[in-house]
Amino acid sequence: MKIKAIETYYNGYNFRSRLEARWAIFFDEIGLDYEYEREGYEVAPGSWYLPDFFIDSCWIEIKHKDYEDSDAVDKMGQLVSGLQQPGVIVYGEPIDHYAVLFMPHFLKPGYVRHVADFQNINNYFDAAIKARQASFEHGGSHAR
Repeated sequence: MKIKAIETYYNGYNFRSRLEARWAIFFDEIGLDYEYEREGYEVAPGSWYLPDFFIDSCWIEIKHKDYEDSDAVDKMGQLVSGLQQPGVIVYGEPIDHYAVLFMPHFLKPGYVRHVADFQNINNYFDAAIKARQASFEHGGSHAR
């Protein structure tokens, strides 16, 4: 059974899920300007990709903690390699997450992956708590 995410309105954007909206709150709290679903790309013939966030020349994709689909990894790798810009796939909520950082490989076509997280950012814990505690109106309106 596939569970459908709840669309959520926050900060002028209609996020496809509450998880994405919580990350937007986190980014706001730590002072990062973001664009949501800025632009989609054809990363391979017939394969389209629309990353969730664009922050300071970096693409960010948000997935739930137990997400197990290589499609997102393949598409992020293709995007990073093609655009020569870094990307991150973040798994989980701001308070409990891990991330995979994709860096363009400048010596040959491709990319390099590293495991990362956001826990070294100033104000990380307070921002993550605010994101987790945000409540949204039923039907997906602003966070309170």
